[in-house]
Amino acid sequence: MLTEEVLESLNLSEREEFQRFMVFRAPGLRKEVGEAVEVLLKPGELTKEALHRLLFGTKPYDDKVVRYILTDINRLLYEFLAFKRMAADEAQMRSLLLEELQGRHCTKAFARTLNATLRQLDTTQSIGPDALKQRYDALNMKVRSELQ
Repeated sequence: MLTEEVLESLNLSEREEFQRFMVFRAPGLRKEVGEAVEVLLKPGELTKEALHRLLFGTKPYDDKVVRYILTDINRLLYEFLAFKRMAADEAQMRSLLLEELQGRHCTKAFARTLNATLRQLDTTQSIGPDALKQRYDALNMKVRSELQ
């Protein structure tokens, strides 16, 4: 199963972090989804029928239920991986935050965050293509906000 492949790619701390992320991101999630993740994290191949049997015991096999559970896990897993990637890139996070503040017309918060970002770029970045692009993006947002 695709879900197993992606779950197996997580190291131990990422697995624990993913389980916390599931509770945080989807607090009303069916308990079977969390139980399925725990089962799928154990080593070994597992068929959908075997997963159903572990989750629901002697109830008759229902492929639709298993597919819905796997879809929920995949959606949360992909969101988790995207979040981890974004959180690792501070410049991208700052840029997204500035765009969101600007889009919400939070002028004071935008200006304060932009100034802090520019100060940080001035003091901590070496001159290179990434630093120049980050500075350009921040200044571009400043100009756009002044034109609005």
